[in-house]
Amino acid sequence: MASPLSALHIKASDSCKIQVIIKTNYQMMNIRTKSILVLILLGIVDVVIPIPIIGLMLIYVIVQKPSWFLDLAQEIYRLG
Repeated sequence: MASPLSALHIKASDSCKIQVIIKTNYQMMNIRTKSILVLILLGIVDVVIPIPIIGLMLIYVIVQKPSWFLDLAQEIYRLG
């Protein structure tokens, strides 16, 4: 009797195509969508845990002025 996996024949090239498709779909998610998803996730964590994570991040960004935040803002507005 044949095993269930014997019917599944994937060549190495097929596997690479699948990985390329997955990677391409992830790259197609633009920076605005990623930012919104992260903010939603942080908002949910902020509601569940009584420590104001978003407020602390805002204070950090205002006081430290990290370069990653400027890069993120420029990328969001460049795509707009």
